[in-house]
Amino acid sequence: MKILSRKISSKDSSGTLKLSPQISPDIYHLHNLILPPDTLTMSSHRKVKTSTSTGTVRTEKKRVYITLKVTSKNYDHTTDTLRITGLNTTESTSIRLGASHTFTLTINSVVTLEKERWDFVALMRLEEMENLATSSSLVAIVLSEGVANVCIVNENLTIVKHNINVNIPKKRADKYWGIKKHDSQTLKFYNKIFEGMKDVVGGFERVKAVLIGGPGFCGNDFYGFMVEKAKGEDNKNILNNLQRFVLCRTSSGHSYSVDEMLSSEGVRSKITDAKVFKDVEKLNFFFRLMDTDEERAYYGLKDVRRAVDHGAVSELLVSDDVFRGKEEERKVYVELVEAVKEAGGETRVFSSMHESGRRLAQVSGVAAVLRFPIGDGGGEEEGGGGEGGDVMEEDHEDDWYFTRGADAYGVEEGGGLGGEEEEEEEDEDEDEEEEDGGFFSKAKSVNERIEEDMKDMGF
Repeated sequence: MKILSRKISSKDSSGTLKLSPQISPDIYHLHNLILPPDTLTMSSHRKVKTSTSTGTVRTEKKRVYITLKVTSKNYDHTTDTLRITGLNTTESTSIRLGASHTFTLTINSVVTLEKERWDFVALMRLEEMENLATSSSLVAIVLSEGVANVCIVNENLTIVKHNINVNIPKKRADKYWGIKKHDSQTLKFYNKIFEGMKDVVGGFERVKAVLIGGPGFCGNDFYGFMVEKAKGEDNKNILNNLQRFVLCRTSSGHSYSVDEMLSSEGVRSKITDAKVFKDVEKLNFFFRLMDTDEERAYYGLKDVRRAVDHGAVSELLVSDDVFRGKEEERKVYVELVEAVKEAGGETRVFSSMHESGRRLAQVSGVAAVLRFPIGDGGGEEEGGGGEGGDVMEEDHEDDWYFTRGADAYGVEEGGGLGGEEEEEEEDEDEDEEEEDGGFFSKAKSVNERIEEDMKDMGF
């Protein structure tokens, strides 16, 4: 992202930002940054009708500068475009005041964005945009028998650049033509992947590594083909960068298997500084914590908010989807992020365009790893069960003692062994309790009767 000018007040955080997106992830950042009711100014083409002296009307396209109050937007990652619709706020001869207009924001467009308040999350996004200029991407190739996807993976996006499907018949060892057809279709399949890979990696200027994976030996077979093909073409670009290629295993050749690559120990040991790897690692840790120590793994806005109020959140995991909602909803999540920061915690914002972000969205889009458990918050007032909250009634339907009934053993429903007789004995002195056997003698007799019944029932 090229930032041309920046005027943000330190007093009320209002101000404008003039910028120009340079690469695909920049468009996605603007998708997260531009929200209703922000104000946007950029040049656009507008059809203008003019009348001549003879009375004829002529329509022509003119380039005009328009300022819109944003009402809606639509992001398309396949074409790297962001369509922004809004109402005109400045009167001119080309467009009337309050008229609706749509900007199409693409790479190299110049736009001025004005916000009434640049909140903490917007400033985080702005800092990430500035650092993106020096970051590199990963290329991921996942393939299985006849299916392959060549993807670009960066900090915020997983983009499928080439989806390849080739019908490969089964190899039949008893028929020569079956073997020949299988091998020719396999070579055709590998050649398509090779050409797609060359298109994506370019000169390796912005590519940190190329991940190749698939079930079984699919990845290894393609890698061997790729090396031989590069040698045959004398492709120095690939041969001089073989150290950037990393082989791994995945369950399929579909794009969702990219997340399996990023979770691979072998891949993470070689590439440790990419944000996308850290996101996958943090999310996997959270899900493991749900199994091993669920009192320290919270998800859902209500529970996470309560953990934040207790100052117990060590790390907040949140999807960027929640910040693109209505202004009131966004404010709630922004306050969560600010409160976690004040308490010394960290926040990780997951991209909804990554598989890890989609997994987080399945558990409400917000989760937290706690420093210490805080309980379920039931209390005596809500459930009457002390710290544990509501006390669940035990189901004694299959218990032989309770089905037979307490009356059979001289136990009343209202209390312990002996019912009201126990209360009367408390008023007597200790000598009389010792002579009559007291509570313990009654308990002993009941236990003896229980044992006899158990013997009769075959226990």
